[in-house]
Amino acid sequence: MTPSATPGVGGASLNPANAGRRNQRRREERADVRTWTSDPMPAGLVLAGPVAAEIWLRSSNWHTDLFARLCTVSPSGRSRNLSDGILRLEPGEEGRVITLGTAADGEVTGADDGVVRVRIRMWPIGIEVRAGHRLRLQVSGGAHPLVARNLGGGERLGSATRMVPADHDVFQDPEHPSALLLPHALLA
Repeated sequence: MTPSATPGVGGASLNPANAGRRNQRRREERADVRTWTSDPMPAGLVLAGPVAAEIWLRSSNWHTDLFARLCTVSPSGRSRNLSDGILRLEPGEEGRVITLGTAADGEVTGADDGVVRVRIRMWPIGIEVRAGHRLRLQVSGGAHPLVARNLGGGERLGSATRMVPADHDVFQDPEHPSALLLPHALLA
């Protein structure tokens, strides 16, 4: 997954042509967007409260962003956004990775193998997921113009001119359990 050029489709935007819930199909087909999709819900489910994505990753460039988006997927396959979150990362002292965000945005913790755990807090939700629908998590290196591009060179955002690519390796194994963290659910 390469950051910075990934388009933002839908979400909290002042641009009415791109705001709100939008079809995510074209975004999810991109090579720089990783997705995970649940099985169809056997019964309706009500989700209300905070949402977070916990992503374990290694990057070739820690001047980067990590964007997470929760979507619902209809039985016909149409994916629509529900909740977003982003965390801006940068290299810290002694090989650590830090975030420029606040605790309300998320947190970063390191591991001995060079992989870091990034917890991205997303907008709270209140929705009924109907029987037969699925949940999908998207992870990417950005969502421009929804969020200002991070060009990856460590320069100030408003005056950056040099784009430095990054490759992210996202892990999902027993030692690095990437996950979507949902609020308590009630059967509808």
